[in-house]
Order: sequence, then structure tokens, then C-alpha cells
Amino acid sequence: MSKSVNPTLIGAFVLGAVAISFVALLLFAGGTLWSERERCVVYFSESVNGLNLGAPVKMRGVQVGKVTEILVQYQPKARTLTTPVVLEVDLEPLKIEGKPGFPWQRPALGDLIQEGLRAQLKLQSLVTGQLYVDLDFHPETPMRLVGAYKGLAEIPSIPSSQEEIENTISDLVREIRQLPLQQTMRTVNSTLSHLEEILSQPQWKTSIQKLDQALDRFNHLTTKLESRLDQVGARLDQNLAVSQSLLTRIDAELAPLLQQGRGTLQQAEQTFRALTETLGPNASAVTDFVTTLEEVRSTAREMRVLTEMLQTQPEALLRGKPENQR
Repeated sequence: MSKSVNPTLIGAFVLGAVAISFVALLLFAGGTLWSERERCVVYFSESVNGLNLGAPVKMRGVQVGKVTEILVQYQPKARTLTTPVVLEVDLEPLKIEGKPGFPWQRPALGDLIQEGLRAQLKLQSLVTGQLYVDLDFHPETPMRLVGAYKGLAEIPSIPSSQEEIENTISDLVREIRQLPLQQTMRTVNSTLSHLEEILSQPQWKTSIQKLDQALDRFNHLTTKLESRLDQVGARLDQNLAVSQSLLTRIDAELAPLLQQGRGTLQQAEQTFRALTETLGPNASAVTDFVTTLEEVRSTAREMRVLTEMLQTQPEALLRGKPENQR
């Protein structure tokens, strides 16, 4: 007779299996159990050549999604083609500073777009030329929306670096094409031809030869003038040295003479006083003596002026008295 199965044991076995299954699900899910992928669309105005299905969507180098659809849409009113690219993004790696970051507190995609979230095509490999979609914040760029696609949120796009370079080159080529290059080249050619005709005339050749000769003469004259100036400078230095030596000698000789002259004048004054007392002021001898004394004073004054001039202008011994003092 078989034993009856214990219901408690069966229930414990079932609960254990459920717990093991839940733990295995968490392990193999790799943290994506609570992740919620959101679909959105981006309209690129440039060529998407090199962007393939499954291309990564990155945010500062961190992959946050992938490309799921690449379409071409024709707009009859504007007669233009647009390329809506559908993305599948998971914003779970994006944490907001100051918030705990629970799975149910993820940042809303619409709020991020309002804050300046933009999409841009970037080169993934230089060898293969593959592209990926880069998401980053550019609040200084305008938010240009093309239109809703299947009710998906739209992330505005900004031109890639390659497109900006191509647009700049196109604008430059367009401006160059607008320049009157042909007329400018004709004017330049005409001016060069006229200049060539003028320079080919014999008068120009003769003028150039005369100019070369004049330059040679000028160089020769400059060389001679430099040598003459050197000689004049050397002679002037010698004359100045001689003048200085002569002035020193004159000072040495004039000093005693002036001293003697002062003594003679003093004696003459004493003699004059004695004669005045003896002969009286109206005597003719006194008058002659006064005249002689005045001449001696004038001579002494001229000697003093000559000495001062020689001290300040020693070159006067060589050049003579200045014109304004003659």
C-alpha cells in the first residue's frame, strides 16, 4: 500500500523552483529586466550612406540603443525627400544628478529634447565608412521638427561635421563662380601685354643701363667720401689735440703775466695818488698818466677776454675769430 503525497512538501518544491527560476532570470537578463526601450525617430537632412540597420546609438561613447529602421519618405507638397531613421533607445544608463535613479524614475525623452538633446551622424570606422547615431545635448541649436512618424517622439538632428564642411565648400564654390573671373583674367592679360610692350622698347633698356651706371658712380663716390671723411676726422682729432696742448701752455704763461699786471696796476695807482697829491689834479703829467693807466686797464681786459675765449673755444687758434665777433 503506497504512502500519500505530502502537500506541504510539494508546495515547498514548487516555491523553490519558482525562486530558482526568478534568480536565473535576473542573472541571464543582465540587468535588462527593468529596462524599457523607447522608440523614436530622427530626420536627417544629409545622406545616411554608411548607416546600417543595427548601427549603435551612443551617448558620449556609451551605447544606449540601436537603429531599427531606415526609410525614405517623399513629401509631395515640398517635393523633397526625407530619411526618417527609427531608433530604439534605453535611457537606463543616463542618471540624473540628485536623484536615486530607480527604474521607474528614468528621465522622460520629451524633457531631454526640450533641454537640448540632439542627434548627429558620426563616423564609426575610417576603414569601412560606417556611421552611428550620436546623442548629445546642444541647447544652443534650434529645435527643428519635421513631423511625427507613426506617433513616435522626434529627436531633432543637427548637421554632422562632414556636412558642415561640404556646405562650406559648396558656398565657397558658389561665391567663386559668381566672381567675374573671365573678365578679370582678360584685364590681367591685357595689362601684362601692354607692360611687355613698354619694357621691350629700347628707351627702357637705355634708361636701365644709365641707372646702373649712376648707381655705380654713386657707390664709387660714397667710397671716396668715406675715405675722405676718415682722413678729415683724423686731422681734426690731431688739431684738437694740438689746440688743447697750446691752450694749456697759454694758460700756464698768461697766469703769471696777469698776476704781474695786477701788481703793476696797484703800484701805478699808488704812484698816481702820490702824483695827484704832489702836482694837483690839473697837471698835464697826471692827465698823461691817467691815459696810460686806462690803456693798461683796456689791455688787461682784452687779455682776460682772450683767455676766456681760448678756454671755451680752443679751435679759434686754427679758424680765427668768428664772423659775428670780427
